[in-house]
Amino acid sequence: MYATADIPKETLLASFPCDQLIDSTKGPFGDSEDARALNWLHAAACELGNKNTTFNGVIAGFESLAELKRYSYYFFNEDDLATLNDMHPVLCMWVREAKQQADHIIDIVEKAEPSCSNEDIVCTYLNMRSRAFHPFGVVPVLDQFNHSDLLGQSDKFSDGKLCVHAKVDYQAGAQLFISYGAKDLYDHAIHYNYFDQCGPHFINFGKKAIHSAEGAIGQKVLAHIKRFFPVNELDIAGQKAFNLNAPLILLIEDSPSVDLVKALTEISRVRINKPAQETEVKAFAIDYFRTLLDDQIKLNQVDQVDESTVPDKLLRFYHLLKKEKAMLMANRQKLPS
Repeated sequence: MYATADIPKETLLASFPCDQLIDSTKGPFGDSEDARALNWLHAAACELGNKNTTFNGVIAGFESLAELKRYSYYFFNEDDLATLNDMHPVLCMWVREAKQQADHIIDIVEKAEPSCSNEDIVCTYLNMRSRAFHPFGVVPVLDQFNHSDLLGQSDKFSDGKLCVHAKVDYQAGAQLFISYGAKDLYDHAIHYNYFDQCGPHFINFGKKAIHSAEGAIGQKVLAHIKRFFPVNELDIAGQKAFNLNAPLILLIEDSPSVDLVKALTEISRVRINKPAQETEVKAFAIDYFRTLLDDQIKLNQVDQVDESTVPDKLLRFYHLLKKEKAMLMANRQKLPS
């Protein structure tokens, strides 16, 4: 969607009455908050295969299965995954994990509704991941806008309607954005089926950075950081490690988030392994951050791949890795020597 005239910040861009949407509060999976996405997926997939559906407005904007087969991660073959692995093995792993998660959820719905075709469930799931407003599902009109974490305003509930407003001032001709929920740039490219390489993005550094938990010091670090953030304990080739499972441990363009600075500081406070002044802890944290950035930069091999050899359906991943590398380098260059 593009502006046909100048649009001031806070202008209402679109709205839709909630009572015209598929009801996600009822269904075979219960009425809990977590169950609503499954209920919506189940109901919408059934409506997609129903020639007499009264919810044409909801499903009319779906990307078709034929379209999705051309570019969705769900249909990547082993050659596609090998190309992704050449550019970045962790990105390839995220894509494989997304496919496994999709298959798991699709299987749950298929068992609950054997009369619903697998193709309809797959198509509905992929559209839900790219355009849904939880817990309301896909919303007509709103689903025609592309996503931006920083430029798009998420939905607001007003007078029985879901409403989105302009988060910034738009000039005529500019693309209008809304937010379907914040996404790390990997998840952005995986689930939204495109990547705006010129737009602002963030890196989920908590998930991507791996910290050693080996030995007495590693275990002390792990125990200490658990006081501040949830962690995922990992076993990597027999070595104990962990990453941080907190939503705000981020790299934002050229700077770390407040929570990332706190995490680095607390890890360094223990890893320095001696009584230390705050200035010493800060210096240690800067060096540790530099090491983590270097690890991420080394993993990103996009510069070794010729863009002209990348299939069209994988170009968004090539562009995201270029963006990621620029963000990593920008953060590294800002560190004091």
